[in-house]
Amino acid sequence: MHTIRLKRPWKRLVADGQQTDDHLVAKVDVPDLESDLPHAGIVHYQRSFNRPPQLDADEKMVLQIDHFSAQRITIQLNGTVLETHPKAGITFPLQVDLTKVSAAFNQLSLILESPAEQAIQLDGAVCLLIGNRQDFLPNV
Repeated sequence: MHTIRLKRPWKRLVADGQQTDDHLVAKVDVPDLESDLPHAGIVHYQRSFNRPPQLDADEKMVLQIDHFSAQRITIQLNGTVLETHPKAGITFPLQVDLTKVSAAFNQLSLILESPAEQAIQLDGAVCLLIGNRQDFLPNV
């Protein structure tokens, strides 16, 4: 199995939960371990990546998120929502199959939300796993 670490560059947009005009934008590395992040609202993490051109028909490309701190995550690829999960129902690492939905060039958005007093951040590694289909669990 081949691992592509999506460490940098990420764009982090912080919204107050009411307006998206008043957000703070920063370039960050992931895991994002800054301590001055909001404790309620919405934080968007965005990053682009190219699909590996050598992906064979019997291979999968899976997004893996090792951890996040928020009550809910929404995963978007190229503007399309792929999955939304409450943190309470997740066993980490979270894996999402991107094989059939990815393009040659991709824009990944991870949207973290917490209405309550809880730190919001992408505090675990994010990577792409490339491997044979039998290397992955059936539900991925």
